[in-house]
Order: sequence, then C-alpha cells, then structure tokens
Amino acid sequence: MKSQSRSADRQRSRSLSRPAALWGIAALLASSVTAVAAPGAAVAAPANTFSQGAFETGVTATEPPAVAGNLLPDGRFVSDLAGWTAPRGGTLALGDDAASGAHALTVTGRENTQSGPFASVADKIELGATYRLTGSLRYDEGAPTQQFNFTFCPTNFNGCADYGHTFTKGEWGTFSQEFTAEAKHVAAGWLFVETPWGSAALQDFSVDDVSLVKIADAPEAPAFTSLEKVQTKPIGDHNPLVGHKFGADPHHLVYNGRLYIYSTDDTQQYDLNSKDENGLPTQSNGYGGITRLNVMSTTDMVNWVDHGAVPIAREGGAAPWSRNSWAPAAIEKDGKVYLYFCDNGTGTAVVVGGSPLGPWQDPLGKKIIPDTVSRDYIAGGGFPAGMWLFDPEVFIDDDGQGYLYFGGNSQIGTSPNVQGPQNPKSTRVVKLKDDMVTLDGDPVEIDAPGMFEASSMFTHDGKYYYSYSSNFQVNEQPGLYPSRGAIAYMMTDDPMKLGSSEYAGVAFQNQGTFFGAGNGGNNHSDMFDYKGETYFTYHAQTRGAAWAEALGTPGATQGYRSVHIDKLEFNDDGTIKPIVGTRAGVEQVESFDPYRTFEAETLAWQLGIATATTDAVSVEFPEHNGSGNMVLSSVDDGDFSGIAGVDFGAGAQKVSATVKPLVAGSSIQVRLDDVDGPVVAEIPVDGAVGEWATVEADVTGATGEHDVFFVFAGAEGADAETDLFEVDNWAFAPIDDSPEVELEAQLSVSEVAAGGSVTVTATGVTVDEVEIGIESTYRPLATATVADGRIEASVVIPADTTAGAHHIVLRDGETELARLPLTVARADTGGGTDGGTDGGTDGGTDGGTDGGTDGGTDGGTDGGTDGGTDGGTDGGTDGGTDGGTDGGTDGGTDGGTDGGTDGGTDGGTDGGTDGGTDGGTDGGTDGGTDGGTDGGTDGAGPGTPSTGGGTSTGGGPSTGVGTGVGTDGSLAKTGGDAGASLTAASLGALLLALGSAVWILRRRSRSVVETETE
Repeated sequence: MKSQSRSADRQRSRSLSRPAALWGIAALLASSVTAVAAPGAAVAAPANTFSQGAFETGVTATEPPAVAGNLLPDGRFVSDLAGWTAPRGGTLALGDDAASGAHALTVTGRENTQSGPFASVADKIELGATYRLTGSLRYDEGAPTQQFNFTFCPTNFNGCADYGHTFTKGEWGTFSQEFTAEAKHVAAGWLFVETPWGSAALQDFSVDDVSLVKIADAPEAPAFTSLEKVQTKPIGDHNPLVGHKFGADPHHLVYNGRLYIYSTDDTQQYDLNSKDENGLPTQSNGYGGITRLNVMSTTDMVNWVDHGAVPIAREGGAAPWSRNSWAPAAIEKDGKVYLYFCDNGTGTAVVVGGSPLGPWQDPLGKKIIPDTVSRDYIAGGGFPAGMWLFDPEVFIDDDGQGYLYFGGNSQIGTSPNVQGPQNPKSTRVVKLKDDMVTLDGDPVEIDAPGMFEASSMFTHDGKYYYSYSSNFQVNEQPGLYPSRGAIAYMMTDDPMKLGSSEYAGVAFQNQGTFFGAGNGGNNHSDMFDYKGETYFTYHAQTRGAAWAEALGTPGATQGYRSVHIDKLEFNDDGTIKPIVGTRAGVEQVESFDPYRTFEAETLAWQLGIATATTDAVSVEFPEHNGSGNMVLSSVDDGDFSGIAGVDFGAGAQKVSATVKPLVAGSSIQVRLDDVDGPVVAEIPVDGAVGEWATVEADVTGATGEHDVFFVFAGAEGADAETDLFEVDNWAFAPIDDSPEVELEAQLSVSEVAAGGSVTVTATGVTVDEVEIGIESTYRPLATATVADGRIEASVVIPADTTAGAHHIVLRDGETELARLPLTVARADTGGGTDGGTDGGTDGGTDGGTDGGTDGGTDGGTDGGTDGGTDGGTDGGTDGGTDGGTDGGTDGGTDGGTDGGTDGGTDGGTDGGTDGGTDGGTDGGTDGGTDGGTDGGTDGAGPGTPSTGGGTSTGGGPSTGVGTGVGTDGSLAKTGGDAGASLTAASLGALLLALGSAVWILRRRSRSVVETETE
C-alpha cells in the first residue's frame, strides 16, 4: 500500500548528497568558463570532473545540426564536454564511438548508480509548459538489457522525476520523452543519467545527442474560485468513481448482490496536512494520520452511493489499539463481513461486521499478523528484516478454505542474505480456519518476481490469479520480470503454490502511463467478477491532478489518490490482456430505477457538494443496522449532483426529496441529460429552517432513459458561498397509466342467521389490505389480504346481531370501498331458525307456555311433551273419557290442525287449552305428532314422546321424534311424519264444529260441578 519513498531512500543512501551537490556546482562553474581550444588542441578541464579522450586532429565527421532551443549544454559533444559534470563520481570523457557525428560522452569508473553525466537545469523549466527530452545511449557490459533513467532532481535530491528506458547491450538506442512540467521539474537543479537506484548496474556507458526543448507554452490559467468548483470528474466519464473525495488501495466485496468498494481514506490525511491559500496540498500524503476506511457501493457500476467511512484505528475505532488503517480487504461468509486492514507496515488485523457498515467487533484484540503467528516460525527467520507485514488479501476457495496473503518491500534481509529487488520474496500466504480469524499453520513464502506490495487473488476458469505491484528498482525482462511500478500477476493451479515459475506477465502499467503528470507513484489493485464481467479496480491521482491543472500547477498532486475501475479481459490461453487505464471507465450494466426512495448521495457526477454523516436511519439500506447513512452537504448555489441512465419508462409524475433547509427560499431544479438540460421539475425547498421535511413537485416530460441532474439554487441575491440545505434522499412517482379497474364485490348469501357465516369475494381491489365489517352501527369482523387485486374471506356474523337489514362494508382505513346488503335473522338458540318461530310461537301461549317455549327450544319435543303433558294432566283431572273424546277431538282437531299446520303454534294453544281442559291424549298425540313433525322440521331439537294420558280418536300416544334441521321453513326432517301433520290437519277441520260444541258444553258442566263442590 505505502509507496516506497524515493526521496527518503535516496536520503538514506546518499548521505553525501549535499557536499556532492556543492562540489558538482563548483565543477559546473569551472567547466562553463573553460575556453574552447583550437582544433587538435587538448581541452582543459578540472581533473575531478572529466578527462578528455584523445582524438586525432584533422579527422572530419559530419555533425548533426545544433538543436534549436536546447536548454542543456550542447549534447552533440562535437569537440568538448562543456557544461557536463560528474558530481556523483565517475569519469567523463569524449569517446569516438558516437551515435552521430564524431564524438559521444563516455562514463567510466562509476562508483554508484548515480555516477554519470549531470547538466544544470536550474531556472530553465516553466511550470505547465510541455517539453521533449531526447538522447541516445549505449553500453557494452552487463545484462543483455538494462534500464537507464534520465532524471530531474533538486540539488538536495529530494523529490526527483525520472524517466526510464530499457536499452540493449552492444548497440545504440534512442530515448524520447515528452512531459508537462510539474512543480518538481521547476524545482530541479540537475538533469542526469543514471542506472536504477538499488541495482548493481555500475557498467560504463556512453550518451549522445542529448537535448531538452520546450515544445509548448503553458496554457493560460483558467478563472478559478475554489477547489470545490473544479470539475474533478467530467460529465460522461466514470473514472474516478467519485469526484468529491479521495480513496486508495481499493478492494471489492459482493454482499446481497450489491458491489461494495472499500479504500484507504486519503481525504483524512489531506484534511490534516498543510495547504496553500487555494486549498491545494503543499505537504505530501504520508498516510500517518489515516485511521478510517471509505465505503461506497453500486449495482450498475457507474452510480455510486457514498456510505462514508468505517472508523478503525485509535479512539472511537473498531480496533482502538491500532495506530493506522490502510489497504482494506473484505469478504463475506455466512452473512458476516470480515474486514482486514494493515496497521501501518507493522502488521495485519481483522474486524468482523454484521453488514458492510457494521456494527463491528474486534475478535482478537490484536493483530492476526504477526501476533498469532508461531513464535518458532518468527524465530526461525520467517519474517526477515525489512519485510512489511501489510497489504492483506483474503480469499475463500470453492471448497470453503480461506487464505490470507500479506507482506511487501523491494528488498529484505540482512547481509549476506539480502533479497531483492529482482526476487525479494517479501510476501506470504497462510491458511485460515473456518472462523476466518485463526491461522491454520505457518505462512508460506511467495516468490513473485519484482515484488513490492498489494497482493490480490481471484479465480477465473479454474485458474488462480495472484497479482501484485512491482517495485521501482526491478530490471524488466519480458516473461521473467515486470516493468517498474506495474501490476504484475502469476497463474497457478494451487493458491499456495506461488513460485517465480508461475509468473505470467504485466496486467497493468504504472498509472502515470495513462493519466500523465502527477499520476505516477505506487500501484495497488484488485481483480474480481461481478454480474458476469471481470473488473479491475486501482487508484490514480486524477482528482488531485484536476486541481493542480485548474490552478496552473499541473502535477502538483502530492500523492492523494482516487479509486478507478476498468474492464479486465482474457486471452484464449487465460492470460490477461493488457489493461488500459481510462477516464471513461466501464459501461453501466443496468438502468437506474427512480421509482423508490434512494439516497441523495448516489452520485455519477457532482460539483461543489460534499457528504456528511447523519443519525437518521437509511431508508434504502436498513440492512446496514442504522450505520453509514449520509446526506448531501456543502450545497451552494450552482452546485449539482447527477445520476446516470435513469429509466423513467412511461413517465414520472412527481418527485420528492427529504431536505433540511439551512436558509429560506432555495430550490432544486431537476434537469435531463446535462446541467443545462431541460427542466422537468422544480422543487421548492420550503419548511422550517433547521428541520427535516419532505418537499415535492410535479414532473413533466420525463419519459424513457436519461441522465438526471439535480441543480441547486439559492434565493435571489443569496451569497454564492452560503450553504443552502442538506438532502437525505430522493424519490420519483410514476404516472399511473394502468386501465381503471372497477371494484366488484358480492356475498355468498343475502340472508343469514346471527351467528352464521357468509363469504365475501371482491375483484379489482387496488389496495394491499381490506377491512371487512358489518354495519348498522359499524364494527369490524376481519382483515383480508389482497392478492392480484382479489380477496375472498369468510366472516362470522356476531350472534348478538339484531335481526333485520344490515350491510357488509369493505374499507381501506377510513375509506369505504364497497357496501353489500345482508338480511340477518334472529340467532338460533338450539331449535333452529323456524323451530323457534313456528315450532312454538303460539304453542307458547297456553299449552301453553311450555308448548311454545319448549316447542321453540326443542323444536317439537315440548310441543308434544307439554302440549301432551298439560293437556293430559288437565284431561286426566277432569275426566278421561270426555277428556279423551273431547280432548282428542278438540286437541286432535286443533292440535292436529294447528299443530300440523303451524308446527305447534295452535297445537300448543288449542292442544294446551282444550287438551288441557278436556284431556290431552289427542292433544298430546297430535300435538306430539304435528308438533314433533313441524318442530322437527323447523326446529333443530329432537321431539320426545307425549306423556299425555287417555284415549283419543285422534290417535294414540305421540311417538314422533323431531330431528330435522330447519332451513328457513323447509320440510326436510328425519324424525316425525309429515303425512301425519296433513292427516291431523284434515281430521281437525272435519271435527272442528263438534269439538267446539263439546268444549262449550263441557265447560258449562264443569263450571256447575265446581260451584257445587265449592
């Protein structure tokens, strides 16, 4: 993760740099005043600078013309070495073997990698101008190919810019490099030619035709107000991923189908470091203050939600014992997120979260590397001196086995066992146990050619791909060793078998190759699959470069980095096609759905805004357990945010926003396709200042797919630098163009007894849930869930519902959806529907009370029992013969007629009255028969045999048992005889007159007897 500081290393290796520089300046001054001798004469020069090689007078050679505008001493070396010195050792001389003309400059007796020709460039380079540096070089000893650097350095050698090129032994090669001058070029005092620092390449070499020419003036500086107003991510580009913050060392996580990217929070270090009056950093990154890890996510690869940062190190962090948090690596297992990070270069640690945003737990309370590594392994030299125990990578294979990769540095060990920079063997891999926080064995050495840092592992088509960043001292050998500062990779069949023979090549050159001034430096990447494609995420200094360019100081980026993603593709043999770093980035893989509540900090592009944390729970991401919700902040007049590829379909009707006004009178314009595109809505940001509110506006003209821009405006006359409001989320509502569906509802029956049930069905229901109730005075009965616009539910009518007309009512909250008429009959209390009405309404008058009451209750049982019992009792009392005759006649007539006709109504009355007076045998018989029949028919209770006594012409003792179930007066029954009712009815009609006369006479006779008795 951490770039090896060239300046720091040079300071360590060049303890004599200042004296040497002063000595070189003196030599340069001496050489600049040396007179040019006549042809054939020796050229005088300071002995400690160079000695001139002999050449014969009179030898004629065709010299190339002088290079117009050359800012260096004459690099054709026609007759002398004026202006060229060797302050870092070695001897300079004119040599006869030249790339052109008669002579070249030859360097011999080199003492270190910087021993070579120096020329002054002090005060010669203009910031922002474009230059071309050219030269030719030859060497005849050493490796078949060798890199040489053309380097600009200040006189203290701190903050150099070098341009390397590989040459072939035994032949002249040419070098040409165009560059835009950065601050470090302007500050340079020297241009010199060297072999790479840290290498053992001290062979002699020659240079010729060296020149430095300005080919373009610096562009006119644009009008500039503040860094906030610099468009660091141009509209249409998708790199960097976000333009409002820094991030480095990216690593992916796929969680619930969503892609998350974690990164080192370079913004935290920028905030801590010094800046000029415009906000441009004047202090290099340094990384020492970084204690947080950024998190952002997407599902479409271009619209990124800023989830803020995870606090890791120091007070308030998930692992407060650690000092720093760099270079994250995350993976999901069994619903948990394992987030590894490095504590500076001292070790690797892990925290475990319930979601990509936590909450986090520290399972070990210490570093997993080296604190849990076997003491014997460490004591045996498992981690040689100089090995950085950082830059973790975590990988779970298809079989569930977990692996942890870590380590780095270009050179480790102590003399005589120094390793590097070709094969430093500075990284390791170790198995993890199932809990992902316990090591399973000792680490195993990785021999990755040219290793520096940034391990990454993934699989594709059955192959394992281990990638890493190469160091800045390795000598490139195609097929064997990578170029410098590149992402190299290995291919293997075993995730722990990573020897030099698995080296496969370079996947990605240093970022400076693609993004120009200020974008070099350390490299760090991650390779992964998502939604059927393979991607490559890395960092570059593009945001800082945009700032520097806007301020007219191109390249002054100071090492603050931004996250990028580009496509990764494979050759047929599985090797990786060279990845090209682009500003365009990757394509959007799915349209953005606006018809939901989504975070306002969802960004494809932005200008001026920032993001800030909020305590409000995220609507879109409840799985984050209340952590990581952000809002748009620092919103000024003219700022905007943009979302790519929004699919409005048939059209949007409304847009709403959750906002907190900070001043009154602001507004938000919703525009299509550009910040100056057509306005489809304007949202007034009203509501109380300082309070959250939901505001909305109608939308017109938003159909199909468009980029959408929210453009923020203050009230007329408002200060341009005043923060206007904060925004938590957005939501669009679609036009409802579905055909109108009419709700239709019905009941299974139109009449029902209280206590019974009825089925309610309805179609065309447009709500999710319906309450069903009954109303004369409304009360709810049930709640029905709507499925596909339909409900079907059975509801029970309360038993205490008053008989009569009612309505079944369907409601959505307080809104009535439908009203259906329903007639409710009196509830059964055991005798059925009409058993209580016909089986003993009138029967309960005399014969009474019992014949009716109990006939109603038992459905004919007591119509027979009581009609018979009472009739029998009275008939027995007053005379069995006449009682039997008259009671049989009248009781049979009335009991049969009315009992049969009315099901016990008049049978109860007459059978009770006459049968009771004159003898209730027949009243009991017919009342029992017919009361049992109709009571059985209409009632629900069983009829019981009459207990009435006496003999009757109307029939013998009742034996009917009513067991039928009454259904609104039907004749369905299984006890009693319906025919008996009809027979009794006919007989009763024929004997009516006789029965009435006998009854009158009997009553008179009885009255006399009673009087005499008294």
